[in-house]
Amino acid sequence: MRIVDRAGDLGYNMSPALRFSREFILILPGGLIIFKELEDYMARNKKKNRPGCEAAQSNIFIDLVAASKNNVTAVVIAAIAAFVPLIVFLRVIPLAPDVVKFWTADINYDFFSFYKMTWFLFLTSVSVIIFCIGVKNKRIVITKTWIYVPAGIYALTAVMSTVFAKHTAVALYGFPDRYEGLFVLLGYILVFVVVLNIAQEKGALKLILAGLLFSAFVASLIGLFQFIGRIELFGEVYGPLDFFKTSAGRMFITPREYRELLQLHFQFASHTICTTLFNTNYVGSFMEMALMLSIVLFIFETDKTRKVIFYIVSMFVFSNWIGCLSRAGYIGVIAAILVLIVIAGLRSALVKKEVDRDFIKPLLKNIAVLIASFIVLFIVLDFSSEHTISRQFMKLDVKTEVKTGTSGPAGLLDDVKDVKITPDTIFYSTANTAMQVKMASNNLLFYTGDGVLLAPTFSDARKAYVFNDPRYSNYTFRLDRNNIIFLSYGDAVIQVAITSQGLKFCDGKGGFTDIIKADSWGFEGREGLASTRGYIWSRTIPLLKDVVFLGNGPDTFAFHFPQQDYIAKLKYYPVRSYPSSPYMIIDKPHNMYFQTAMNTGVISLICVLIIFISYIAISIKIMLANDRRTVYSTVSLGAFLGVTAYLATAVFNDSLISVAPVFWIMLGLGYAVNFVVIRENKENGNSGCTHTGGG
Repeated sequence: MRIVDRAGDLGYNMSPALRFSREFILILPGGLIIFKELEDYMARNKKKNRPGCEAAQSNIFIDLVAASKNNVTAVVIAAIAAFVPLIVFLRVIPLAPDVVKFWTADINYDFFSFYKMTWFLFLTSVSVIIFCIGVKNKRIVITKTWIYVPAGIYALTAVMSTVFAKHTAVALYGFPDRYEGLFVLLGYILVFVVVLNIAQEKGALKLILAGLLFSAFVASLIGLFQFIGRIELFGEVYGPLDFFKTSAGRMFITPREYRELLQLHFQFASHTICTTLFNTNYVGSFMEMALMLSIVLFIFETDKTRKVIFYIVSMFVFSNWIGCLSRAGYIGVIAAILVLIVIAGLRSALVKKEVDRDFIKPLLKNIAVLIASFIVLFIVLDFSSEHTISRQFMKLDVKTEVKTGTSGPAGLLDDVKDVKITPDTIFYSTANTAMQVKMASNNLLFYTGDGVLLAPTFSDARKAYVFNDPRYSNYTFRLDRNNIIFLSYGDAVIQVAITSQGLKFCDGKGGFTDIIKADSWGFEGREGLASTRGYIWSRTIPLLKDVVFLGNGPDTFAFHFPQQDYIAKLKYYPVRSYPSSPYMIIDKPHNMYFQTAMNTGVISLICVLIIFISYIAISIKIMLANDRRTVYSTVSLGAFLGVTAYLATAVFNDSLISVAPVFWIMLGLGYAVNFVVIRENKENGNSGCTHTGGG
């Protein structure tokens, strides 16, 4: 999203704390009124119920209200899951000088992250306070588990990395558009611990599930309309359907003082989805978790009302999962399903028991209904988008991509070999040509690599100087009034300034800098892998040796990545996709594991890997041995598939405040229900195959 500011930096009339307090005060009375009305409605229905109508008591909304009375902590956690991913609101943030160097302007116009961060921290603080009160009053019993140890070490390394960070403010509050600083990282761990302890109670579990499904449904609804864009019926065009492109939507996400002063320009292409989650890749991460959970809940649910709800959520989430066009999101779901198939095969081989046909038959029917519905939905959306979705799925040719080392066809810039600048000469070499640009007596002279003089002529069509030699037809140059040379090879442009000290490479922000060749490890010849992630990873790996014990500080990746590796960025980032190449700022590693290591240290990465691997191991053990089907074992399976999908996608995506809170809630949920399943199996001796419903 791009903002065109026609008024300059007006600032805010209110501090964030006052604005936050105002919004909370406005929201709270409405919530209390709704709660009271639901409570009265439930009491009236209890009096009206006739014999044999006990099913009316299972109304899902009344059920949730009843559960919330004794699970205030769970209500707050559910609010995080339900509302934080949906927050979209403009915050204008003046940037510190050290941050401006790594940003496109001195102001950050943030819609998707700052207020998510603010509300997440507030609600997390509230949940922790209520949780501690519950523990003190012995209403909540702390689960004894060793998993607190790696979680605590991770939190400690995050704190220490911040203490010794060179950019303390960013380490505390986060980088522009991301805002995942120390406070947010600690919030993730606290939410994980709280959910792990409270979600073992069925009422709390239902509340948190409701929160997760609510945000998934609303975000998916917004996303589906974004994907459709507009509808043409009987010669009339209805649209835009994208809520954020409507006048009402713009008013909803923009402060009053900016509504008449800003024009919003959404830069996402047609038939793509960003919904409330900032970027299509993060939509993939979010939707894959919701999709796995909602599918499992639908398959095992026996109550008709809840089954319909889970089905509707599954359909909307599936539409966003395929419509976001995130290959990383596709890979995550595929990986989770493959893991499930392997586990099912192992269970079949290890557990020699006769299949309960009465139990399996309805499950297969539910699966068939989902598959048929997904196929129909896929066909409709793919056809309506001129096969945009199917073309994206066709790009999932991992074998070919690994072999060629790129996500797309080879381009002209693949020929670029090197660019060197001395005070009097620019050396530009490609696979087939070499050019020298020399300063001599205030004149620019152009030579071939062999020293043959080239004669430039001005082209009106290209509005630049060109060369008649056909070998140099891809080169152009122009000189502006500020004595800046714009030397182009194909679509890529480098800027070199003529100064009193000679030729200087421009940094794209009005300053001068040096070109470096960054250290690299691996991915040689495959830098274009996974949309140029191969390049970022190859330059990140050598940096890990400096962050073994402590990282550089949360969300400070941009400051420590070799941004002056201009020629490599010129070569590997296609200008058609990255117009600012080679001057683009790489602010994230596109890999959650590298992100963790760089920001908080390799030791912290080991700690979170222990948390993840332990969870996966426990879940697999349960699936191999468990014979009981309860609400806990159902959620255990759904959470496991969602977490597995997210962790697979995390190889290609980063952690972000838009999605990560949901992941840590789901991870805590997974641990909680696993503890209950293990406890129930011990109490029941794990004998017999008992089905007690999914709700």
